Amino acid sequence: MAEKKQPLQGHRPWRTVGAAICVVLVVMFVAGERVFDVPTATLHPRAFILFWLVMLVLVVWLCLLAVQDILYTRRLVAQWRANLARRVSSESNEAVPKDECRHDQTR
Repeated sequence: MAEKKQPLQGHRPWRTVGAAICVVLVVMFVAGERVFDVPTATLHPRAFILFWLVMLVLVVWLCLLAVQDILYTRRLVAQWRANLARRVSSESNEAVPKDECRHDQTR
C-alpha cells in the first residue's frame, strides 16, 4: 500500500547537515570553554582566535541553512496552495452542470 505523502514533506538533506552542525557546535562550545580559558588564550592567541573563528563560520553556515529551509518551505506552501486552488476550481466546475449555470434569458 502506497503511503500518502503530506503536502510539506520532502527530502531536505540540509536539515541533517544542520543537525550535525548543531551537535558539533555544542561539543566545540563545551570544549572551548574548558580548553580556552583566559590563561590559555593569552598563551596561544592564534589557536584561540582560530577556534572561535571556526565556531563563527559554523554558526553562519547554520543560519544560511535555516534561510534555505525557510525559502524552500515557502515555495512548497505556494505550490501546495496553487494545487489546492486548482483542484477546488476543477471540482467546483465538475459539480455544477453547465446547463444549470446559465441564466434563463427569456424572462
